[in-house]
Amino acid sequence: MIKKITLVLVAALLLVGVASAASAATELKIRSSVYSNPTGDVAITADDFAAFWYDVDDGKSSELVYIDNNQGDNRLDLDDTIAKGDMYYVSKPQKVQSEIGKAFGAPFKPEDADLANYYKMGLFGDEYIALDGNPDELAKLLIEFGASDKKTLSTGEEWELGEGWSLVPQQIDLDGNKVWLQLKKNGVEVDSGIIDTSMGATDEQKTYVYEDSDDRAIFYCYVDAVFRGVESNIVQLKYVFLRSDNVLKIESEDTFGNFDVAGFSVGATDPFVGATLAGGDTLAAGDKALVMESNTAITLDADDDDALYGDVVIHTADTTSPTLRFFLQKSVTVEGAPTAEETPAVEETPVAEETPAVEENVTEENVTAPVNETPAEETPAEETPAETPAPTPTPGFEALFAVAGLLAVSFLVLRRRH
Repeated sequence: MIKKITLVLVAALLLVGVASAASAATELKIRSSVYSNPTGDVAITADDFAAFWYDVDDGKSSELVYIDNNQGDNRLDLDDTIAKGDMYYVSKPQKVQSEIGKAFGAPFKPEDADLANYYKMGLFGDEYIALDGNPDELAKLLIEFGASDKKTLSTGEEWELGEGWSLVPQQIDLDGNKVWLQLKKNGVEVDSGIIDTSMGATDEQKTYVYEDSDDRAIFYCYVDAVFRGVESNIVQLKYVFLRSDNVLKIESEDTFGNFDVAGFSVGATDPFVGATLAGGDTLAAGDKALVMESNTAITLDADDDDALYGDVVIHTADTTSPTLRFFLQKSVTVEGAPTAEETPAVEETPVAEETPAVEENVTEENVTAPVNETPAEETPAEETPAETPAPTPTPGFEALFAVAGLLAVSFLVLRRRH
């Protein structure tokens, strides 16, 4: 009996160990290609450095680190110095087609803004929207549904979108053709609109848009279907888009680590004119781009990390002169990555007969629709892959309940045998 109880306790401790391992965070280092005593100028793009932004769906990238090699022998060796102003960071906004633009073509203007296209760019690897294609006004992209993504909401249900934004379909008209959508920020209504989804409505009329004071879209969604039933009223949305209203405004001479902002267009005499970005775009004089220059000299010492911006560094290998090997590197933290080895499965202990689950009570919504209208059970309720996920509970508490259950069951089984 003592041996059996000991086995159960061991199994319980192993479960606790698995739960603890699941909550760990891991730091990863992403590095570029290795450059060995390069001759001539050095151009590093997303083809060479995976930490730079790259939109694989559109095949677009915007970022470049460029070293203007002014060494006397035109070769970079160990202990050489990259002079102040000889290293550049460039990011050129890239025009991409939105998902709603792919569906309905261009132009697509339910309001003032054309939703068919917009601009993206990277900023030291982080993805941003470049508002109106300008590299000095950036906003985070929070949501963009893919072509097959859908969101189903009941009237009165509040959908938390992120950064305090939420959407509520308040009512559906008696004919089931129109829906009243309410957009909130931090629980306060900022806008609302009645969207026509009838057979004769255009795709523009079926799209709800909220714009900023400069007529640039912050949020929009396409109302794909409206269902008015006896038990519930349901709205189905597609092509949902949300970008942050917290705009990062960049000004000349702003500092980003070891770089200062030099301007917002490519100059005719810039050494990187003609350089090709990942995806094939070539930098030309006059292009809109965020251009930065190094504000300090960088000496390529052995076994050294020189910070460029944030977690991006230039790392040099531990070599002897004149041999030089270096690469760019960015450190990122991945939350929830397991750090312990997988625990072997433990032989199951016989358990008591399972108790049938109690059916959940469902409260019927009061509606004014006639009884012979379409019931809600005929409504497709496809789950959207892009739905904002619920917060994940902290691992560990479930394991404690599992331990208590195992001990209780084991005690009952052993007591019956005696």
